Amino acid sequence: MTSRVNIHTISHSSENSKGCSVYFNFHYLCIIIAAMSALFCINLFESARAATPIRSSNPREDLVYASFRDITELNPYLCNDSSSKAVTNLVYQGLLVYSPDLILVPGLAKSWTISQDQKTIILELAENILWHDLKPFTSADVVHSINTARSRSARATYYNDFKMVNSVQPLGPHRVSITWSDTFAPALGSLTMPIIPAHIPFEALTSTPVGTGPYMFQNSALSNSSLKSTSEAPLVLVAFDRYHGQEATLSLKNHLTAAETENGPSGEYPLFSPQVKRILFHTSRDQNNLLSLLLAGAVDVAELNHRQYDSVKSRKGFDERFQVLSSEKLHYTFLAFNLNRKPYSIPEFRKAIALTLDREAMIKDILRGYGKIVTGPFPGLSWASDPKIRAYPHNPEEARQLLDKAGFTRNGSELLYDGKPVTMNILTNKGETAREETARMVAAQLADIGIKVTVTPLEWKFLVKKHINRHDFDALIMGWSLDPDPDCYSIWHSSQCESGQMNFTGYSNPAVDNLLEQGRKDFSRNRRQKIYREIHDILHRDLPYVFLYSPMDMTAVSRKFQDIPLSPLGILRYLSQWNLAR
Repeated sequence: MTSRVNIHTISHSSENSKGCSVYFNFHYLCIIIAAMSALFCINLFESARAATPIRSSNPREDLVYASFRDITELNPYLCNDSSSKAVTNLVYQGLLVYSPDLILVPGLAKSWTISQDQKTIILELAENILWHDLKPFTSADVVHSINTARSRSARATYYNDFKMVNSVQPLGPHRVSITWSDTFAPALGSLTMPIIPAHIPFEALTSTPVGTGPYMFQNSALSNSSLKSTSEAPLVLVAFDRYHGQEATLSLKNHLTAAETENGPSGEYPLFSPQVKRILFHTSRDQNNLLSLLLAGAVDVAELNHRQYDSVKSRKGFDERFQVLSSEKLHYTFLAFNLNRKPYSIPEFRKAIALTLDREAMIKDILRGYGKIVTGPFPGLSWASDPKIRAYPHNPEEARQLLDKAGFTRNGSELLYDGKPVTMNILTNKGETAREETARMVAAQLADIGIKVTVTPLEWKFLVKKHINRHDFDALIMGWSLDPDPDCYSIWHSSQCESGQMNFTGYSNPAVDNLLEQGRKDFSRNRRQKIYREIHDILHRDLPYVFLYSPMDMTAVSRKFQDIPLSPLGILRYLSQWNLAR
């Protein structure tokens, strides 16, 4: 998750800004799915005068994106799941942005300089950027955004990235200075945080989403009920016709670095018009339904699970209509424990579970081979990952011996702790097929050492609000989507265990706390790599999670789109770069 972590719904498609007071009634549009010979209903927002069609008058320029993960929050400073962030990433912009190959390049800031003591960054801002309500973007917006992020009362997900900021000062309408109290290595990466408008109160961003990005909400306001209804009705973004973006001067597809770009002496970005003019985000609770919608032509882009990919890759005509884009991602799936409950607080118990689980079988049977085992908090794609660390072997016999030595007893095949049967309830998000299958496989494998496991899939918002935020769980099957910078303070530091924070297991290790703090103060990548690899080793041994696997991302995209940049950050982030097939 810097660890500005996206709980991978925790999801990958993101929705941006929050929305606006909607004058909508709900209208149901029935689509006949020939492939399934069934009737599917798709709820659409309906304006006071006319229903919004699922396709516009020029459907060639529309993109209908389908996901099985709910969009839960559209205020970019309050959302921490990947589905919501997929939207906000298109509506808002950061001062810097990551290119597809994870190089930091200009965003709202055209250039920057770092002071000799590495505590101050001065940014030169683009001069002709407009908010979606046509007000000009200035340094006042940057000051407001950073002050909001570092305010504890705002409860922004970016708080840990900016709490060390001493001051942020405008040096003119398009120049700003940010000073940290100490060296802060993830500083540049943290400046990819979305910038929010100073002229709109923070609390109003939920109902009045206004960004500077290439896409804006089709309607000027969204009601709270609109967001809650995204499972049935699509949220609609349209291209912002006054968007001035770095895309016109900075070829993200060619991976230019900041030093290689030529932005011109005027300090302005030229007008840029994305070829995709309208995006509809549709959510279905049933992942199998997504494939049916895709095959019926009702959606253009859909996430596939690995079984679905195997089932369609040889289907006649599929390759003519769709391209399946697969890539490694900065993501991993894990089994997390509540370390404030026994026996999960017992290290030998957690290690016994790690020795019992067969991760190779998970990758073979659940991911169909499209994934890799992870051994710690950094997937192999991360420069912080230590390739020398080996996964725990699948060895149930060693696990039983370890439990015996730790004082566990048995009643026949049943494992006992303090004379009582050891049970485990695994919670996971409902509808995410791979997670549910992983939980069931974990349950079957742990039965081999006498642990009775139940699996409870829950709707994502309910799971977060009622269980994760309240620390009310035995174990979780979840995943983290990570930023390119390996700073994972928010996930593992012992100060981050409060309700709503990301260290929901209650993990606490002073050595890890110290290393996390060191990793934030050293700009040397070589020294930081050593620090994070030591963190990797400690977490591998402490096992607050059993780290399971990193799945390949599989997304089916209509062939009406081309020139799609592939990235570990996902394909939607660069949607403004997509072209229409000629």
